[in-house]
Amino acid sequence: MTVNRIISLCALLALTVGFVGCGESDSSSALLKEANGTNIKRLANLYNKYLAEDGWKGPKDEAEFKSFISKIDPSVMKDFNADASKVDGMFTSERDSKAFVIRWEVQGGMGASDPVIFEDTGMDGQRQVAFTGMKLEEVGDARYKDFMAGKGGAKMNLGGETAPKQELSIQGDKKRRTR
Repeated sequence: MTVNRIISLCALLALTVGFVGCGESDSSSALLKEANGTNIKRLANLYNKYLAEDGWKGPKDEAEFKSFISKIDPSVMKDFNADASKVDGMFTSERDSKAFVIRWEVQGGMGASDPVIFEDTGMDGQRQVAFTGMKLEEVGDARYKDFMAGKGGAKMNLGGETAPKQELSIQGDKKRRTR
């Protein structure tokens, strides 16, 4: 087992607790499956992997993120319950069948929990939002807008640095927002 695979597995297992709770007796395989059971969870975890491997700064756009995912070792992708040859499918919500809205270039860090992956429409007036810290919320319009604006995440203090502009991608269109 390579060092990179061991580090990826340890990080993923440590983060899995956020989705399934403490004290569960499930096997690590079941924990990994639950932590990556839907596209939104899987994509948020892959975004977090990108952050961890790129100095805690998120990808600049969809093309960069997809390129990163496609280069992940297939055995590691299996841990994410994903297939690198089917990257495009991961960017679509199973609930509303629409492309996810993604916040680009989010700065994170150990312990940070920032909203990064958003359902476009959701179901029954509620949209899912996935965070870098293994958190998933269903929210209404007001909270959704706050999260899209970068409000509501648990930030680490990065020495008073201001966050960079956030770029959003909505089904291939790009919009520029500031935090």
